Amino acid sequence: LSLMHVHELSTTTTSIIPEIILSNEPSITRLAILPAMERAFRFYSDYYYTQDVDINYNIWQVLAFAKYYDALDHDCTTTTTTTTTTTTIKEEVKKYILDMCHEICESRSWKHQLRRGKPFYVNLETVEIACGLDALAEGIRIAREEQQREEHDDNDDTLATAKLFEMHAKNALYFLEWSVDQVPDGLGEGGLGYGGTQVFEQRLDVTGHAISALVKLRNISVL
Repeated sequence: LSLMHVHELSTTTTSIIPEIILSNEPSITRLAILPAMERAFRFYSDYYYTQDVDINYNIWQVLAFAKYYDALDHDCTTTTTTTTTTTTIKEEVKKYILDMCHEICESRSWKHQLRRGKPFYVNLETVEIACGLDALAEGIRIAREEQQREEHDDNDDTLATAKLFEMHAKNALYFLEWSVDQVPDGLGEGGLGYGGTQVFEQRLDVTGHAISALVKLRNISVL
């Protein structure tokens, strides 16, 4: 995820990345990032499809590889191995992201507790829902983009996927609104704690992911 943040910023016309991050050869460093991300994708996707992973794995993988997915559209340099075209790997990364988002929606927290409303909110951890929503927002965007490309097809699977993700995202928004109200007086106002009804602190990381999710959802008109 950090590598993709560096790549994203280094491709802007007014890059503000310090030289200490990009080394003495910033162009070489930037060109090395996407091939490194492809190697990482091969390793982590193989691990995902062959091993038993938890939802936290899915969340961080989606956040990192959604940026890689976007970069494959915009970077015109050689970004893939000699045996894999950019189009092919982009399709593989898209499938990886959407599969992981499906699994987030099918997890116990999201499918069996979050969607059942307030009586079950006390069993949830805000950190899992806030970070999961941040990832799910990427899945919604990518599914919608794919659906727009397939409008002429009779296959409605991608549209159904986007709508499924949107339904779960809205459930998460109701929970986050409730979670804000659980922060007791004296701990600040407007942020998010760890979860449940016993909230002893506000977490900047949890609040940050919630804000990131809200911005993404606003940008794709879910809000």
